[in-house]
Amino acid sequence: MRAQWRTRAGSGARVGGVAVAAALAVAGLAACGDDPTGPSAEEVATLADEVEALRDRVEALEERPVPSAAPATPTAETPPSGDADPTPGDDPAQPFEDPAGLFDDPGSLVGEDVTVTAEVVGVVSVSDVGAAFRLGGGEGTTVGVITVTPPGELDEGDVLRVTGPVERVRRSSFEADFGISADVLAEDPETLFAALAGDVAIAARNIQVVPQSSG
Repeated sequence: MRAQWRTRAGSGARVGGVAVAAALAVAGLAACGDDPTGPSAEEVATLADEVEALRDRVEALEERPVPSAAPATPTAETPPSGDADPTPGDDPAQPFEDPAGLFDDPGSLVGEDVTVTAEVVGVVSVSDVGAAFRLGGGEGTTVGVITVTPPGELDEGDVLRVTGPVERVRRSSFEADFGISADVLAEDPETLFAALAGDVAIAARNIQVVPQSSG
């Protein structure tokens, strides 16, 4: 950083005043040089040398550059370390597609046909005749999926592309809406309804496993 040149006004004035006072003292001593009780000529000469040295010091202080104060450097906010556990379905490395906005407002799409690509974040029930599970859309949002043709083994972390109409999960119309009885779909229907009742779910007619890159 380039220094700003300026004089040290305060310190220079104080030292300069001392030099003037010393010079006057020398003059006074010189005038009294003939007084046998006064200082000797050697003492006067020594004081004169000290005054001269003090004058040189004043000049050096006046010519010395004074660096300007360095501007405060704003500190950037420390970015997140990335060590926190990611929210299920919120992994940027996982494919995610929701053109209809199902994860934004599931209730508004009841009765509509949708296609979503998302990660399996919870398995409710899997059997030989069907499955019920949840897909995650990030930020903790999930949507249920009920199918009578599950894609073989189903595990959390799988990424699936699911197509089908959006239906409300209700006991009274479950079989009509999803094409399978809750008693047939799950060994324990109560667990199924505890997990999904009142929510919306995709009555999946087509499910594809999305291959994940090995890297």
